[in-house]
Amino acid sequence: MVDTIKLRVNALPRDISLLSRIQNHSDENDSNTIVTKTGYLKNIKITMNLLEQRTIIEGSIRKYFYGKCALDDLSHTDLMAAINDLRNSLDIDILPFNEAKILRIDFGVTLEVKKNVSEYFTSIRSRSKLPIDKFSNKTLQFRGTAKKIIFYDKVEELKKIGKCREITHKGVPISHDRWLRYEIQYKKVSALKKQLPRLRMLVHLFDDFSFYLDGLLKEFHIIQFSLQSDLTLISQPGNSSDVFACALIIALNGENNAIQMINDLKENDKIRASNARYCIQKLKGNASNFKPSDFQLKNELLADIEDKLAEAYIWYNVHFKSQVDSETRSHSNRRSFDEPELMPSDLGLNLELDPDRALPPHQE
Repeated sequence: MVDTIKLRVNALPRDISLLSRIQNHSDENDSNTIVTKTGYLKNIKITMNLLEQRTIIEGSIRKYFYGKCALDDLSHTDLMAAINDLRNSLDIDILPFNEAKILRIDFGVTLEVKKNVSEYFTSIRSRSKLPIDKFSNKTLQFRGTAKKIIFYDKVEELKKIGKCREITHKGVPISHDRWLRYEIQYKKVSALKKQLPRLRMLVHLFDDFSFYLDGLLKEFHIIQFSLQSDLTLISQPGNSSDVFACALIIALNGENNAIQMINDLKENDKIRASNARYCIQKLKGNASNFKPSDFQLKNELLADIEDKLAEAYIWYNVHFKSQVDSETRSHSNRRSFDEPELMPSDLGLNLELDPDRALPPHQE
């Protein structure tokens, strides 16, 4: 779930032997005085301020752990393993590292979808009430001062930027390109303070993992998609009653079937005769001029995204809770985790998923 992260640690690495591309930066007034050193630990940029005894760590912790050509997202367990490996490689004490201030963080999930990724961008764009900052067949980005909400073609990014010839998921080469990345980027400290006040230090990220997963899904709904069973009209009719009439025609596979249903409701005293006449009038009037191809009953693409997010949500929570329970049992003196149990219904997801379908994200 966590991807790019930027940390400020009030300590310097004791070991920089694993760093590559090391550069020294001298004082402007004294070329013999080295002020900062920069280098890379795999893909992670390390900037050491020798005067202030501080270190800036920035990069994709997901790529650091899995490699640049993998689609996998970090579970809570893998995130902790990645952070511990990073700390051990730099040989920084635990306390200052855990208390590192978070300057930037990106949350995201990579979803294996049913159709070409570009088709989803059009569907999302048509439903969103937020201003669009960037739109193409590879990227959809929403404008915002506090954060960026982005959907993009993950495979295309890995091929273009990562120069990946073989892309894997769970260690196996992928067989298609239908991988959609949904990401929220918090690039400013002011935005983090406002949007995620609980996330100040690195240790908070481990403790409140479910809280940030909760926020990721809530942001998805803030975009204001119409994800309920609805009617998307491509050729706009006159008013809402026309839309309802069209819906009946499409749902019941023809105008005659729709009229028959209205008459049956009237005969069984389910609706008043005057309402029945009005509905039939609409069915025979404007609505009958529209073809089934003018409508979509529930947007299939958006429903696909919602289902995949729900599966990822459940998978993350199941693994997080099981780890917390295990650690709590093995460390009886450790403080308890008191996050409330999170369910899809808490986020407006009206889904009835079989627990057996609580698969890792992206998998069918």
